[in-house]
Amino acid sequence: MQKLTLNLKSGSVNWNSLAHKIKRFVLLCLFAMLTFALSGLSSSAQEVKEFGKMLAAMKASTDVAVSSQASKLESLVYELHPSVNIQERIVSTFAEAPFICVDIDAQSVSKLKDVNPLFSHAELLTIRINNQNDLNMALDLASLKGFSNLKYINFICSFECSPEQVSKLIKTSDTKIIVSYLVSVPS
Repeated sequence: MQKLTLNLKSGSVNWNSLAHKIKRFVLLCLFAMLTFALSGLSSSAQEVKEFGKMLAAMKASTDVAVSSQASKLESLVYELHPSVNIQERIVSTFAEAPFICVDIDAQSVSKLKDVNPLFSHAELLTIRINNQNDLNMALDLASLKGFSNLKYINFICSFECSPEQVSKLIKTSDTKIIVSYLVSVPS
């Protein structure tokens, strides 16, 4: 390949060097765009926290609103409240409306897409993951149209599971909803 040089009043231009710089600039721009696109994908994943650690951090907060929220969440998870239970796609209720908790097994998650008035006051959605096959289910937060008051989703795994495994179950993210998981292995 011949080396082209153009003599101008201000000096000479080496075309091979200029072409090399343009190629480097284009590659750098492509790399920057790819990095930006990939960082956007990872930041859209729903954050999932281990329930006990999250609750302890919330309780230890000096922010009164956060520590108050911790008390409310602890009550929702551990105490009895008016609830809708969905097991093996059969809906039952505990106490009288308004129902502030929904407890469902992974096999019945498709029932959550129904616009059901029983879900309208629910603040906590508990999803029970009973076996490894349940980790194949998908929860699209955008499809939870009937949950106008939802604040928390808590996955209860009956075997050791990780936040990464739980995070993979969620297909869209919603920063207004706190997602946690709890391991509760039956003895």
